[in-house]
Amino acid sequence: GRGVVMNCDFGLGGGIEDMAGALESAADEAEGLADSLQEGADNIESGFNHETEQSSRMHESADSVREWAERLREAAEEVQGMVDPEEEEPVTPERTAFAEGEAGDAEYKTAYEAWESSHEDWETENSEEARLEKASERANEAAGDTPDLDL
Repeated sequence: GRGVVMNCDFGLGGGIEDMAGALESAADEAEGLADSLQEGADNIESGFNHETEQSSRMHESADSVREWAERLREAAEEVQGMVDPEEEEPVTPERTAFAEGEAGDAEYKTAYEAWESSHEDWETENSEEARLEKASERANEAAGDTPDLDL
C-alpha cells in the first residue's frame, strides 16, 4: 500500500493559530482526496456494473482518509484552544496589601515566595512558549498519523 504524504512540519516558527489553520487546510485536502477516491471507485463500479477488488480498496482508502481528516480537524480544534492560557496568571502580591511593620513584612515575604513558586508552575504550563510547544506536538502527532492506502 501507499501512504499519504503530507509535506508540512508544524514547528515553532508560526503561531498557534497558524498551526490550527494549517491542520484545517490539511483536513480539507484530505477530504478532497477521499472524495476523489470515492468518485474513482464509483466510476469503476458504474463501468463494470458491480463492485471490483480495486473499487473496494478505493472505498476503504477513502474511508481511511476521511477518518484521518476528522482526526486533523479534532487536532485543529484542540490546538486552537491552546491560543489562550488554561488558567489565569497568578497576581503578584503588593506590599501595601499587608500591615505595616515587621509582622506585615513577614506576611508579605511569605505571600511573595508562594507567588514565585506558583508563578513558576504557571509559566511552565501556560507560557506562550509552553503552549506553542504543546500545540506543535499535537499538530505533528495528528499530521504524522497518515493512513496507508491499499491501492
